[in-house]
Amino acid sequence: MFPRWVYIIVALTGLSYVLLGFVEGQHKSNRSTRDQDEVVLRTIGHQLLVALGDDSSRILPVEKKSKDEYFVRFENVFSFNPDTLVDIVRANLDGQGLNQAYIFQVLECKEKEIVYSFSVHQDSSKNLIPCIGRRVPEACYILRVVFQPREAGIKWYAMLILPFLLSLVLLWRRKKDSALLLENVPIEQPQPERIDSFPLGRYQFLPNEQCLFFEENKIPLSVKENELLKLFTLAPNQLLARDYLLKTIWEDQGVFTGRSLDVFVSRLRKKLSLDSNVKLVGVHGKGYKLQISDDQEST
Repeated sequence: MFPRWVYIIVALTGLSYVLLGFVEGQHKSNRSTRDQDEVVLRTIGHQLLVALGDDSSRILPVEKKSKDEYFVRFENVFSFNPDTLVDIVRANLDGQGLNQAYIFQVLECKEKEIVYSFSVHQDSSKNLIPCIGRRVPEACYILRVVFQPREAGIKWYAMLILPFLLSLVLLWRRKKDSALLLENVPIEQPQPERIDSFPLGRYQFLPNEQCLFFEENKIPLSVKENELLKLFTLAPNQLLARDYLLKTIWEDQGVFTGRSLDVFVSRLRKKLSLDSNVKLVGVHGKGYKLQISDDQEST
C-alpha cells in the first residue's frame, strides 16, 4: 500500500491532464471549423459586393497562405465604406465564433500596400477599428485575414504546472510532519525483562524481591518504584522519554498524568541518596536518566 499523499498527487496530476485534454479538445474543435473558413470568407466577399450594388461579378477562389492566413480576391475593381466592411466581417467572423482574435486587412492588388485594416481581440477593449465612415476610392483590392493564436493557450500549460507545484507542497509538508514526529518519538527504548540482581554503584537492586540493598540495609520498593527502577537499570546513563515511561508503567491504568511519574522519581531519588555516584537526573520536558559515575558503573 502506498501512503495517502501518493494517491493525492496522482489524482491531482490525472485531473490536470483531464482538464488539459478537455480544453485542448475545445481548441481543436474551434480549429476544425477552419474547414468552413473559406466558405465564410467567400460569404464576406459576396455580402460586400452586394452592399455595393454588385450582384454579378465573380469572387475568385479563396487562397489559403497558411493555417491562419487567407486571401480573398475579386474579378472587378470596387470602392467601399469601412463601416460597411467592418459590420459585414464582424457579423460573419465574430458571429460564427471561428476565432476570438484576428486581423483583417484590405490590400491594394499591385503593390500589396495596406489600404485599410482593423483588429479584433479576445479582450474587446483592445479592438482597433479606425477610419469608420471614410470612403476608400475605387481600385483593385484583396481582402486578407490573419487569425491570431488563442491567448488561453498559456493557461493550458499552467494546468500541467499546478499539480507538480501541489506535489512539491505536499512532499514538503510530508517531510515537515515526519520531522516533527521523529522529534517527539523517543529513541528505541529497552523492553523490561526478568532481572535477578543488578548492581547500582554501592547498591544492589533485586527487582524480583522488589527491594534495594545498601551494604547490609534492605530498602523496600513499591510496585511502581520497582517497575520504574527496572527500566532505568536496563539503560543506565541513557535518557528515557517521559512518554515512554508513562506508557510502559501506567498505560494499563487508564487516565494518568506526568505528575505520577515525577512523584515516583522523587521517591526513588531519596532511596538512592546514600550513594552520591548514583543519581536520577531529569531533563526538562524530555525525561529522566539513571546516571552512574564511571568509576562505579557496573559492567
